[in-house]
Amino acid sequence: APRAPRRAVEVSHAIGYKGGIMRSENLIELALAQQEEHAIILLDPDARVLDWMPGATKTFGWTADDMVGQTLTRIFTPEDIERGDLDWEFRAARSYGKSEDDRWQVRKDAMRIWVTGIVTALHDDSGNLVGYCKVCRDRTDIRNQLETLQSRFNRVAQTENEHYVMLGTLAHELRNPLGPLRS
Repeated sequence: APRAPRRAVEVSHAIGYKGGIMRSENLIELALAQQEEHAIILLDPDARVLDWMPGATKTFGWTADDMVGQTLTRIFTPEDIERGDLDWEFRAARSYGKSEDDRWQVRKDAMRIWVTGIVTALHDDSGNLVGYCKVCRDRTDIRNQLETLQSRFNRVAQTENEHYVMLGTLAHELRNPLGPLRS
């Protein structure tokens, strides 16, 4: 029978490397501290920031000092807050274990960025909610490429439509002068 995957907290075997022994917990700490492409944010059960990793600073511009103890209201657009999307994200994670989305979010410099991400509800061994982990990535580059492709498609569709109108007009104009000849 296949082995069930082990939880990160259960992984404690030693990994050899030059210079000595590195425990997997140390590798996890290093990965979290050095990961800059993904914003990793740890939150308490009330969705207040407990830890704001370097990738979150790179992505959103706010430092850990700015964000620890705060909610994520700062990174959500006013429209999303008004719709209740921030609260919904955490309710969905509580209910379903995770909440995934792609949305515009806001940097410290007020620039909007397209972010893809996931919020995972974290539970202790008794099943009690102990917090959340939000992992997201700035994908504004992909969003811009999609918008460029959509714009090109719209221009081609408009040109094609104009050709059909022109051909219809031309056909109509050619039929009318030939009408008396048919009689």
